[in-house]
Amino acid sequence: MCALPASAKTFTVEIETIDDVLVRHGEVISVKSGTISAKTLGTIDGVNFKVNQFVHKDDILLTMKSKLNAANLEKSKAALKGIQADIQSATAIHKKTKKEYQSIHTLYKAKNSPVTLSEIEAIDARFESVKSTVRGLREKLRAGKMDVAIAEEAVANQTVRAPFDGYVLR
Repeated sequence: MCALPASAKTFTVEIETIDDVLVRHGEVISVKSGTISAKTLGTIDGVNFKVNQFVHKDDILLTMKSKLNAANLEKSKAALKGIQADIQSATAIHKKTKKEYQSIHTLYKAKNSPVTLSEIEAIDARFESVKSTVRGLREKLRAGKMDVAIAEEAVANQTVRAPFDGYVLR
């Protein structure tokens, strides 16, 4: 047989209803905020958002139209094509002049050469002139490429993009 403990405690249990309401106080602050603006002047061409709309990073918010920027880009591209054509022409002349230069110098070194010193000086001067022209055109090409890049950047600046994910508030 089992022995019972000498003293025991008893409790009264009552059933009661507890409300399911929890009250919390806090403050919500944004992780990121910012003011954005266009980097260039122009006429607004399109607004691609509404107030309180969620946008993702790099979404286009606003597009602008500037005839000046578009014209500068086209002008820069046309100038670059002209420089490239000039380089092709000058390169062909350079190759021809180089062959002439080498031929005349080879003849001049030969025994009983019909080539005079004045002919050597003339071909040397012409060859140096052609090389200088090609160098100058290559420098113009570099500058022309920079002009196109600057004009492309100006056109790209006509687009305002979202810098990060978030809501547009104003």
